[in-house]
Amino acid sequence: MANLGLPEPDFESELEVLPMILQEELNFDKSALCDRVFERYLTLNVEQKYIFDQVVESVINKEGEIFCLNASGGSGKTYTINLILVEDRSQGHITVATAVSPLHLIDSTRLWGLCEVVFRGIDENYGGRLWMSSRAIITPTNKAAEEVNTVVMSKFLRGDSKTYRSCDTLHENENEFPVELINDRNPSGFPPHVLVLKKHSSIMLLRNLDAAGHCNGTRYIVLNLHNHITEAEVATGTHAGIRIMIPRISLTTTKDYPFSFSRKQFPVKPAFGMTSNKSQGLDKCSEKAGIYLPTPVFSHSQFYVANRRVGFENNVHILALASEYKGRKRIYTDNVVYKEIL
Repeated sequence: MANLGLPEPDFESELEVLPMILQEELNFDKSALCDRVFERYLTLNVEQKYIFDQVVESVINKEGEIFCLNASGGSGKTYTINLILVEDRSQGHITVATAVSPLHLIDSTRLWGLCEVVFRGIDENYGGRLWMSSRAIITPTNKAAEEVNTVVMSKFLRGDSKTYRSCDTLHENENEFPVELINDRNPSGFPPHVLVLKKHSSIMLLRNLDAAGHCNGTRYIVLNLHNHITEAEVATGTHAGIRIMIPRISLTTTKDYPFSFSRKQFPVKPAFGMTSNKSQGLDKCSEKAGIYLPTPVFSHSQFYVANRRVGFENNVHILALASEYKGRKRIYTDNVVYKEIL
């Protein structure tokens, strides 16, 4: 390069320059972060404090550890992890969080293949109400249904997504729980705090809006997405094709919930995957149905109901993941039947 009259690169100075992401990690206000840790640590419960203390102690003692935070949905995992990151940054450490979404884990499993079998041809038929309403994947748990919806919405359904965030309000002791903790909660029958929808996606109503067909469990096809209204049409049944404008509504937790709060959100969720209980009110899927069993069913007739969602046995596809049975790891599933009620 010198022979051509060009300046030679200074490799030593380049090595001294930190990547932008690391520069940003060192640009935090440590004093403000310390204040935030002190304030929010008091809001942690006993188990969250134990997790926080274990991780922080490992960092302070420079002991390499791998921690797996395994807890049910809505228990404050994200809130605890974020506070650990804030604590580490307040000490001047470089902490780069890597999000491992369900999608990255699902890609290596056979769930991807099940979605492809059930929803094959969605690119050509995604605008057709009858085609979309004749397919579904049924699971025993809400968590598994969310995995199915994540795969189909992100990889199989074309178009841009629109994200709606709810407004959550605590009724009592507003300063006792941070809003982030409330956002993580997802009580039964509630839409998620972060609701991601696409035009032509299949959705399910979670509340009774109108006795004339717009009831809890009704499936719709999204026609248009607006800031304050979701336009959809009924997918199946005697009211198929009827259009509705779905507004945001306020939903309040029941008395048996640990604390009372309200969530203002569209009362819907994606319905490519759904639980056996929610599928009981559906018409039979005449085309394709999938049954996703990451864990065996746990209640009476769940497996039977899932199989009844399809008219012909050749059109139902079952994916049961490996589980341990009598000390041996094998692929099996339970068919729970309470003989007393037969």
